[in-house]
Amino acid sequence: MAKELSQNILWHGVDEVPAEPVWLLAGPVRAALDEGQLRGIYLGADLIVQRIYGAVRDRYWNTVPGVISELSVQQREDGFLVAFTSEHVSTEVDFVWRAEITGTVDGTITYVFDGEARQPMFKNRIGLCVLAPLSLNGKEAGVEYVSGDRAVVQFPDLVDPAQPVRGLHDFRGLKYPVTDGVDLHLRFEGDVFEIEDQRNWSDANYKIYSTPQRIPMPASLVAGQRVHQTVTMKLQGKVDSLQSAERPAVISDVEITLGDKFWALPELGLGMASHGDDLAAKELARLKALGLSHYRVEVDAALPGFQSAFERGLQQAEAMGARVEAVLTVGVEAESEAQNAADVAAEFPGLVVRWLVLTSGFPATAAGSFEGVRDILLADGATVGAGTDADFFQLNNRRPSQGMCDFISVPLRPCAHQFDRATMVENLQGQREILRTIGSIWDGTPKVVSPVSFRTRAQKGPVAAPGEMPAQADVRQMSLFGAAWTVGCLKALAESDVKSVTLFQTTGLRGIMEQEKGFAAPGVFHSVPGGVFPIYVVLAALTGWTGAEVLEARSSAPETIDALVLSKEDRTRIILANYSARERTVSVAREGKPVFSEIEAVVLDADTALAAMTDPESWLASPPRRKMSGGAVLLPPFAVAWLDLK
Repeated sequence: MAKELSQNILWHGVDEVPAEPVWLLAGPVRAALDEGQLRGIYLGADLIVQRIYGAVRDRYWNTVPGVISELSVQQREDGFLVAFTSEHVSTEVDFVWRAEITGTVDGTITYVFDGEARQPMFKNRIGLCVLAPLSLNGKEAGVEYVSGDRAVVQFPDLVDPAQPVRGLHDFRGLKYPVTDGVDLHLRFEGDVFEIEDQRNWSDANYKIYSTPQRIPMPASLVAGQRVHQTVTMKLQGKVDSLQSAERPAVISDVEITLGDKFWALPELGLGMASHGDDLAAKELARLKALGLSHYRVEVDAALPGFQSAFERGLQQAEAMGARVEAVLTVGVEAESEAQNAADVAAEFPGLVVRWLVLTSGFPATAAGSFEGVRDILLADGATVGAGTDADFFQLNNRRPSQGMCDFISVPLRPCAHQFDRATMVENLQGQREILRTIGSIWDGTPKVVSPVSFRTRAQKGPVAAPGEMPAQADVRQMSLFGAAWTVGCLKALAESDVKSVTLFQTTGLRGIMEQEKGFAAPGVFHSVPGGVFPIYVVLAALTGWTGAEVLEARSSAPETIDALVLSKEDRTRIILANYSARERTVSVAREGKPVFSEIEAVVLDADTALAAMTDPESWLASPPRRKMSGGAVLLPPFAVAWLDLK
C-alpha cells in the first residue's frame, strides 16, 4: 500500500497536481483566478480585496463544495472576461450557478452570480461573499445602507464579538481607502449584505455576505427558485495616475531575516484519539520518544462510567511520560462531578497539571459552574482554567471575568469557512489576531491553545458513513503540507506568547500517526499502516528543545516560505517550511550577513517522506542530509528542512 503514495499525495493528500492560480489584469488592478474565486485583488503592492467567491452552505453550516465546468477565461487588452458553471451536490443540496466575471481597463471588476435550486432544499447561505483585508483594522469606511442613509463606521481593531459588526449591516455600498487619494467602492445587488469579523474563527479577514443573520435559518428553497447577486468594485479618486498592473513574477529566492525579539517555545502536547481505540505498544513508544509536555484527556463527568475512560487516558499519559491536561465538562451537579473526577486523578498523584473546565450546554465556561469546582480541582498543584471547545467567537461573547481563572484556553482551526491551502496559510495571521485580542481582554493571564485541528471538532449534520471522511478530518493531515503548516502554526503561537499548545490527536484521521490496521477512510485518506505522518517528524525535530527561545525570523515571502528558529544554550536550530508547489532557494541572514555559507540540512520532502513515515526510528536515527552551499538552502515543494548552526 505504501508504494501507492504518489508525489501529489505526499505533497497535499490527494493524487492531483496542485492548482496554480491564473493572474488576470484589469487596468491598474490584478487578481488571481483560483477555482472560481478571485483571490488576492491588488492595486500595485496593496491588497485591496482578499477574495470574492460564491458560497453554498447547507442548514448545518457545512460548505458544499462546487464542481466547476464550462470554464472560459479571456484576457484582453481592455480587461478580462471569465465564465463558468459551478454545481454543488450533497445529500440534501442540489444547487447550480453560473458566474460571469468582468474586469475593465479602469480597474472595475464585476462578479455576477446566477443560480437555481434543482430540488427542494434548506440553506443557511447561498450567494456571493467578499473578504476584506486585515489592513482595515481600526480604519474608517463609508457605508450606504439600503434605506439610503449614509454613515462613517470604524472597523474594529480587536476581534469584535458582535455579529454583524456594529454599523456594518443592511448596506448596499461600502467605501474604504486603498492607497493615497484612491478609494475602493463596493456595490452589492440582489440581497441585503452585512459584515462579520471572521477573526472570531481565525480567518484573517472581514467577511461581507448575505443574507442577514437576523433572518431565521435555515431558509427553504423550492425547486426552480433562483438566486441572483452582483458585486461591483470600482476605484474612485486620483485614478488617472495609476499605472497598469502586471502579472507578479514567480518568487524563487526568499530571505529569512533574524531579528532581536524572542519568545518562549510553548509547551507541546497531543490530544487523546477520538476513535476510542487503545494505543499499541509501538505507538506509545513513538509518543514517548517525542518528549511531550502533556496529553489532553477529555472528561465528561456527567456520563455514567466516565471514570474508566479517564483512567485509560491517565494510564496512556504515564506510559508516554507526559503530564495530563484534563478537559472536564461538568453539568448540573458540577461540584459532585468535579469531585468524582478529582478522586480519579488522585490515584495518579501529580499527573494532572491543568484542568480546563467546560460547562455542559454552554458554548464557553459558565462562571457559576467554574466557581463551584475551582477549589476542588486546585489540589495537587494543578492549575484551573476556563475557555471553550468551540471557536473564539463563543468565548468572545461569553467572557470569563479577569482574574477568575489561572489560564484562558481556546482551540484553533484554519478551515472554518474555506479549505484551500492559501486560506490555511493566510489564517495563521488570524490566529495571531485572536491571541492578541485574548491578551488585551485577559491581560497577564496565561494563554493556552487546545487543541489545534485542521477542521471542525463538532459533528455538523449527518454522521459520515463508515469508510467516508468525517467533517472533522482533512486529507492533508498525512501530508507534507500539513507538516509545513504546523511549523508556521507553532511560530505564530510562540510569537503570540502562548504558554501551551495541544496539537491534533495521537492516531487516526486527526492524529500524527496511522494505526496498524490502517485506513479509516480507504480510497480517500492515504497513509502507511502502522506508520507516522510528516507532522510526527516535525515534532521529532523539536524533541529536546523544551525551554528554548523562539527567535524573530521575518520571511520576505511569508505566504510561501517561513521559518521557526530555536535557540537553547549554545545551540540554534532553523526549521524551514515551504507552503508551495514550487522549489525555492532560501537564505538566512542577520544584520545583512548570511548566517552560514556551507551547511548540511535534513530535508523532509517527497523523496524522503515515505521512508520517514514507514520507519521513523531508523530515519530519525540517521536522517538523510543534503549539503547546501552558497549561503542558501534549496527547499523542494511542500518540504520541511532543518539545520543546526554551530
